[in-house]
Formats: sequence, structure tokens, C-alpha cells
Amino acid sequence: MITQMNRLARLYAFLACFSLANFGCSGGPAVGDVAGKVTLGGSPFGEGQARILFRESSTGGAAVAELKPDGTFQVVTPEGGIPLGKYDVAIQPPPPAPIEPSDAAKGITAPADTSKIPPIYRDFKTSGLKATVAAGKNNFDFEMKPQ
Repeated sequence: MITQMNRLARLYAFLACFSLANFGCSGGPAVGDVAGKVTLGGSPFGEGQARILFRESSTGGAAVAELKPDGTFQVVTPEGGIPLGKYDVAIQPPPPAPIEPSDAAKGITAPADTSKIPPIYRDFKTSGLKATVAAGKNNFDFEMKPQ
């Protein structure tokens, strides 16, 4: 009986080690650290609360980071990075301020969009911005051209 229990214990230990070696401790996909800088016409672009979005081309998985005032960004996720792969990139203005229902009833509307982000860069389909995330550290600099 003890011998059979020892064999089972060894088998379970082997399977546990094999699983960890093959699937990693987190069990999730491999990720890469992503950071970089966005410029507009050669100058750092960090419009208040503007965001850079990454969307994986085949799965549609996405990640987002806020642009700092100097145009830099770093994607932070619970996994420590974003899954490896090819990404389409878009840069979007800050979300509009919410309108209180009482203000809406008075006819008050959200302020007009005054963002300097050219419309072409706001959509994944038209931005032309791409990133391929590999294991380890990835640094991407994106230049927007004024329109």
C-alpha cells in the first residue's frame, strides 16, 4: 500500500512539475512589456487624458495606456504586459465629460471636440500605426503628422 501511494505521489509531483514547465506559473500567454512615445509633427504629444490603444490583429484582444504630458506611455496590465503578437494602434482623445441629466434637460450639451489628434489616427482602420510585440521590453515611437 505504501509503495503504491509513493508511486502516486511521485506521479502527481512529476505531472505538477511538467505542467508548470510547459504552461508557466501564470498559465496565461507569454507577454511583452510595452512603452514608448507619441509625437505630433515632431513634438511630444500628451494632450490631457488622451489614450493609445493596441488591438491584436487576429484575436481582437486589446490594451490601453494614457499618454503622459511628455507624450510617453506605458501599458500596464495585471499580467505585466500584453500578449505577444501583431497589433493595430489608434490614438484617441480624452473621453468627453459626462453631462448631468438635469443639464441635458436644460439643453446643455458636451463641449465640442477640440482635440489636436488628427481624425485619421483615431481609428484602427485608418491610422496606419502598427506594433509587433515580442517577449521582453518593447519600445514603440509613433509619429502623427498634422492634417
